[in-house]
Amino acid sequence: MDIINGTSVGGMTLQADYSYTQNTLANTTTVTVTLKLANHYALYASALSGSYISVGGNKTNYSKSISYGGSTTTTTTLATKTVTVTHNSDGTGSCAIGGTFVINGSYRGSYVGTMSVSSTITLPKIARASGITVPSSVNTGSALSGTITPSSTAFNHKVQLKIGSTIKDTISLAVGTKTFSYTVPHSWLPNSTSGTITVVLQTYNGTSLVASVSKNVTANVPSNIVPSISWFGVNGTSNTLGGLYVQGKTTAQLS
Repeated sequence: MDIINGTSVGGMTLQADYSYTQNTLANTTTVTVTLKLANHYALYASALSGSYISVGGNKTNYSKSISYGGSTTTTTTLATKTVTVTHNSDGTGSCAIGGTFVINGSYRGSYVGTMSVSSTITLPKIARASGITVPSSVNTGSALSGTITPSSTAFNHKVQLKIGSTIKDTISLAVGTKTFSYTVPHSWLPNSTSGTITVVLQTYNGTSLVASVSKNVTANVPSNIVPSISWFGVNGTSNTLGGLYVQGKTTAQLS
């Protein structure tokens, strides 16, 4: 439990105590705030209109009557509120916390009026997509190797290899595995000498997908990989004479 201190009058302080729990898969933090009047002696008062507690921009008015006649200090809980905050896509997040306690009266010789507390807390970053490093190019028939930088030691990963929108293969990597290697077949580029392989790194927490990132790699077909022709035919296409080719007249087509 962390504490944010606000206005103090005669030694009593309005404070906001907060705690939180994080959900890695949902990329959220649930923040619970308790508004308290701390370290006050005898006090008989009621929270007036305008007294509120606010968490993450969500504001709620509250009512509270205090009737304490003790000669030692005590702390009175005024209100509690819980809000779930969605983090940014990179896992960073923050939460504004605030509140007031409004009374029309004095305490230990000082007029109170409105006491307030406010702060914006930075929430711990939630691990998102792991990083991946791959070469800018690779030859077909050779190994495409990559290195993974896990965003959490608890995450496992999958590597998808795609040509266009077609998934050509998927490599599953266990927790703790940080490298992979895959030999790119010549057959992935049957009609061209080069193409683009999209390497998609999927970060998982068990079987649940956390996030994905992708990198492009240029695949080149080596110059010694060439098509072969085992047979072709010749057909006369015009100006033949009884099936005979006439020099200077007949044209031919190679198939």
